Amino acid sequence: MNLKRLETFIHVADHHHFSEAAERLELTQSAVSRQIKTLEQELGLQLFNRNTSQVELTSAGRVVYKKALELVEHGERFRQECRQLQDGLSGLLRIGASTIPALYMLPRAAQAFRQKYPQIELSISMDDSASILQQLEEHRIDVAFIGDSPQGAAFVTQTVAEDRLALIGCNSAQQVSELADIVSEPFVMREKGSGTRAAMNRVLRSHGFDPEQLHTVAEVNTTESVLAMVEAGIGLSFVSCWAIGNGSRQQVHKLLELPTDRCFSIVTLASRQHDVLVRSFATETVSALGDRQP
Repeated sequence: MNLKRLETFIHVADHHHFSEAAERLELTQSAVSRQIKTLEQELGLQLFNRNTSQVELTSAGRVVYKKALELVEHGERFRQECRQLQDGLSGLLRIGASTIPALYMLPRAAQAFRQKYPQIELSISMDDSASILQQLEEHRIDVAFIGDSPQGAAFVTQTVAEDRLALIGCNSAQQVSELADIVSEPFVMREKGSGTRAAMNRVLRSHGFDPEQLHTVAEVNTTESVLAMVEAGIGLSFVSCWAIGNGSRQQVHKLLELPTDRCFSIVTLASRQHDVLVRSFATETVSALGDRQP
């Protein structure tokens, strides 16, 4: 299938005129007409109704239009990958990351990636895991770095690192020996949709403890907010051990540590798994963080 003819077909369908499409493509109107006629002959279908002042897609044409958009998009991706192979990796990589990876893991990974591929420009957004995954599905980002491992044929998931949860309090907080000790304590909670909150819920339930029993006094949407509120003595909370691994919060005390089933993962769409840029970022991130523990 000739992609140039498909591109011409898309322009005619978008502008409803052979003349406007020809102007946009910098071709003659007769050249555009010949391309459309050749395409119709190849497909054995009439793609346009030409009996009005404007050309309109036929019912068959509307089906072909959707398929043509997909083929042209795939063709452009293929050309981009070939250029990347010729010139070395370059271009813009859009990364979406949940809080823990964005603040405590991605800087190290991004530094290693940029050292190896200095022509790459990174665009980084931070949100909770659920929102980041939605952005990936909607093609608003190229790769997700989250505390989740989504299932399904639409995703390709590569585990980067494991996690553990730490129950934290300010330095004056009473020591905790078992989970039952936290029932009556004020608690700072991450927002719904947070990977940390989901991991906390799973861990508590696995120990026979209902998360709804916690006395929540505040709900915040970043780990840094959790740490600041705990440091101020507002309540206890659970955070990833990655968030306190560097010891930067001297007024935060680890009261208890729990293993968790959570892993931090690089997630891409299966349709993008052969994209050189996306694949290279996943490989370099695993290399940069694989031996590091929280």
